[in-house]
Amino acid sequence: MKHGLLWFTAMTLAALTAVGQPEPTPDNELRACEAINNTSGAKVILSQIEYTLSDGTSGIMTDDYDIGIQMAVLQALGNLFDSDEIKSVLCGHRTPKSDGSDFDDSEYVKVLIGRDVLMEMWGKIRERSSASGPSFKADLLIMIMPARAYRDVADGLDFHMLRSTIEQTDDVEEAFVDIAFGDEFEAYLCLAQALRAFANEEFDGAKSYVAKARLVWQAALEAGRLPSMEPTSESVLNHILNLENKIVEAAASSGSYSGDAVLVNSILEKREP
Repeated sequence: MKHGLLWFTAMTLAALTAVGQPEPTPDNELRACEAINNTSGAKVILSQIEYTLSDGTSGIMTDDYDIGIQMAVLQALGNLFDSDEIKSVLCGHRTPKSDGSDFDDSEYVKVLIGRDVLMEMWGKIRERSSASGPSFKADLLIMIMPARAYRDVADGLDFHMLRSTIEQTDDVEEAFVDIAFGDEFEAYLCLAQALRAFANEEFDGAKSYVAKARLVWQAALEAGRLPSMEPTSESVLNHILNLENKIVEAAASSGSYSGDAVLVNSILEKREP
């Protein structure tokens, strides 16, 4: 009888525990970083970015250098948009897979879009010592969330892998800021904003943002300021041009685009049988 009572108690506790555990849905997974749910408006997520110094010290950038990184992101965003238009969220314990496959789940991406996430960044940065002095090598991964959500329109613009090296510095925070918030950061955010506007049929805004992304990317490409990346910087430029054409074509078809009348008319003429 005693054994039966013990078994019944164990089964009851197990059932109660199961009831109390949330299902592993995309929405519950985001609770690993409550700031995503609690921060209103458009946002950029900086997830786990591991660092390793030459003396063996290691940690997570967004935990150990959170204040400096927040200031750097705010400055970068402030240079691009109104000061409160886009916010940054540090989620040092979010660890997306290195191949971006977490975002193959369309429901998961839909939840992130619902939270107004424009972009997520994660990866690693490592210090290296050589005869020429200290340097840092970074492998950063970028997911442009609206591009993943609207892949039929933004083919080739969703997932980016950047490899960059900063020479002659032993300051990991300075190296990370220089690597993470360059020209490509500006272009990626403009692409995210373009697609966000496009989804809302705000064609003037979409065209303006994608044109800015193109100009920033072209200038950086010609000046040799872009890091090694996959897809290649040349391929990304072609994808940006394709997106720009799609946005203008959609705007022209809707009759709501107030931009270049010659360009709109030429697109409409091409569509005539």
